[in-house]
Amino acid sequence: MVDATEATMAPQPEEAEKPKVPLKRLPKPDKEAHKLQMDKLSEKIDAEMKKVDELKELLDNKQNNRGATSSEEQKIRDAMRQCRAKKEDLIAEKQQLVALAKSQREMEREMKEQTRALRAATGHISAKTIDEEIAKLEARIAHESLDLNEEKRVLTQIKDLRAHKVRVAEHDEKISQAAKAPEGASVDERIKEMNAAIDAQTKELADLREALAEAQERARAAGADFPSLLKKKNEALEVAKLLKQEKYKLNQSYKARQDEWWAAEQYFREKERKERHERYLERQAAREQRDKERRAQEMASRGPPLAAEIAACDQLATYILKFDPAAGGKPAQENQSPEKGGEGGASFAGFGAAIKSKREDDLLGGFGGSGKGKKGKKGKGGEDAGPKGSDKLQHGIDVLKDFQKVGVSAPLTRGEVAAKVAQLQERKAALLEKQAKEIKKQEAKEAAEAAAQAKAEAEGRAGRVAAVTLECNGAAVTVSITAVGAAAAQ
Repeated sequence: MVDATEATMAPQPEEAEKPKVPLKRLPKPDKEAHKLQMDKLSEKIDAEMKKVDELKELLDNKQNNRGATSSEEQKIRDAMRQCRAKKEDLIAEKQQLVALAKSQREMEREMKEQTRALRAATGHISAKTIDEEIAKLEARIAHESLDLNEEKRVLTQIKDLRAHKVRVAEHDEKISQAAKAPEGASVDERIKEMNAAIDAQTKELADLREALAEAQERARAAGADFPSLLKKKNEALEVAKLLKQEKYKLNQSYKARQDEWWAAEQYFREKERKERHERYLERQAAREQRDKERRAQEMASRGPPLAAEIAACDQLATYILKFDPAAGGKPAQENQSPEKGGEGGASFAGFGAAIKSKREDDLLGGFGGSGKGKKGKKGKGGEDAGPKGSDKLQHGIDVLKDFQKVGVSAPLTRGEVAAKVAQLQERKAALLEKQAKEIKKQEAKEAAEAAAQAKAEAEGRAGRVAAVTLECNGAAVTVSITAVGAAAAQ
């Protein structure tokens, strides 16, 4: 009978043909070279299409009887338009200068006529001379005795002189304004310059007309052969069509090579990924094996779990029994051995052979409060100085650390020694029970890991990782094995 797991893991018949595996890794197609070829073909296509557009425009103009207005003719017409506009601007500026020169001449003639009229009226053409004449007439009125008619005549002269002074002031203002205006000679020079510029524009316009006539003649000569132009247009279209087909084929070929390269590249990349993963799993398995061996060596060198705490219980019991009043203040080995019975033996029952170190010997000799005392003090002092059961005890730092490690407080007086020995006995029993559980748990874990490794090797997945979980409930241990990594994926 075939197991269900074996039936599931059995290879299934191939339903479809597997894809072909590439024999070797293909080089990646050169994208820059392909782009350069495509750009060259695009430039050729653009050049042919530009030629087609020019011929089409020429043929349309001929067919619609609109003449062959080429780009050269258009440039000449634009230049003629600019030349005419510039000539018109020069003519307008010249007309303004002519009007200015005319107004200046009119103003000069008017000023001359006004000057002659003022000189003919009073003989004075200066405000200063008029003021002097007015001052003389006013002095005559003030200092001479004049009859009424003569005085009226003098006052009339003063009035006329003052009115004449106003006209002279207006005349002087006009003369100053005329002086600020451009000089007539400079205006005439500018008019001459405008005439020369207008003549130059006229000559340039005539040259452009001749150039336009020549261009139109060439266009008429070129457009006389309509069938040849149509043939050239069709040939250019055919060349552009062939170039487009070549560009399309080149692009399709590049895409096919790109797809072929990418398919092969995906295969090889996946293959490399799997190989890297397999190497990683092998390294992981080797590392776990080294860790396992190292832990085993450490455990062998360290001994069973809680061995240090159990040994500390024995050492501490041996140490404090030295101060037990029932044993006479001496160690149990010196008073009475456990095999012979007695009070000392009863206190040490259940601990077995005590493990003593050099450090404990030092502590027993120097930190127990049982030394020989100070020099010069002799007689009954000795080791058991003081009343028994009430002497205080002093312990070294290392001894206190050992008591703290096993979880029992150190005795402070001789009367507490028996109770502390009992506590150490109970603590040792608890530690022995816990040590047995730890050893059992470690053995179960090692057995589970060995079973998981054997299962992985049996399934052809040696070196794969399995997660082992232990749950302890009292003396019972539950082991859970869960495959992780690639094994779980399968």
